[in-house]
Amino acid sequence: YIGADGATHYWYEIVSWYKAGKDGGMPSGVLIIIAFIVLAPLLGAMASYLISIWLLNASRKSIYPKIFTVALMIATIWFVYVQMIPYDVITADGKLPRFENSEFWSVAFEPHNIKWFLVASIILIVSTFCLIFSSLNLHQADAALRKMQLVSSAAFSLGHGGNDSQKVMGIIAAAVAVYINANPGIQMDSWLDVVLPSESGAFRMPDWIPLACYTAIAAGTLSGGWKIVKTMGSKITKVTSFEGVAAETAGALTLYFTEHLKIPVSTTHTITGSIIGVGLTKRVSAVRWGVTVSLLWAWVLTIPISALLAAIVYYVLSIFI
Repeated sequence: YIGADGATHYWYEIVSWYKAGKDGGMPSGVLIIIAFIVLAPLLGAMASYLISIWLLNASRKSIYPKIFTVALMIATIWFVYVQMIPYDVITADGKLPRFENSEFWSVAFEPHNIKWFLVASIILIVSTFCLIFSSLNLHQADAALRKMQLVSSAAFSLGHGGNDSQKVMGIIAAAVAVYINANPGIQMDSWLDVVLPSESGAFRMPDWIPLACYTAIAAGTLSGGWKIVKTMGSKITKVTSFEGVAAETAGALTLYFTEHLKIPVSTTHTITGSIIGVGLTKRVSAVRWGVTVSLLWAWVLTIPISALLAAIVYYVLSIFI
């Protein structure tokens, strides 16, 4: 491989192991991705532990959890408002908004704003539940938590699609873009017209790429994987509706955070860490550490084995192409 500096790079030198961020931005590279693969489940575990403690305290008839919840709601609204791109910036330079008749929905569905809108919605919904949690009896609380789990699982599913599908989309788009750049002057059909992000131009990608990725993820989810479901739902620790809400909410927030940093992480690793976090709120022995250690070994081996298989497939294909 001949780099931009004109030098020839061999083997591991081809891989971008570490690249400093521009203007104080987030660095990138394989080492950063590996670091976040480790950090994501830790962040998920920490977030789910704190959310579980919050919910447990909210179930008690005390004024202090309610004061904390109201303060959190105010802080969330303020923080998200500051992070949002306003309507006048969206429509600058004559750019048309997504919804010409609604400033609110144009701001809410701006790509940069969507994740912050979702974060605010999740935190405000959980906060509203915490304000009334102590007034519910056991049956009412369980019924409410089951309904809450629909919201938390939907939020986590959005984080799953926003994180995992973009990995495959990036690989497909990059492969097409590399082919176009390697053959200057070639005219590609519109369904293969890809332009990667750059400082000089906007990113462009055919609609079929994200649709194909979303469809494949949905089909894979529907096709089964019940052994994984059983492992996540009962073998790490017993997950009730209470633990489910805490773990899924923590996992969703973690995925939105890493997606904001443009760092791909494993959805499975993240939710596993979140489930361990809610298990720790009961007691350390509530987590089946034997199963957890087996999962950790699987995580450690995934990257080198995948890299080795990819290298073998590439070598075999290069013989015939």
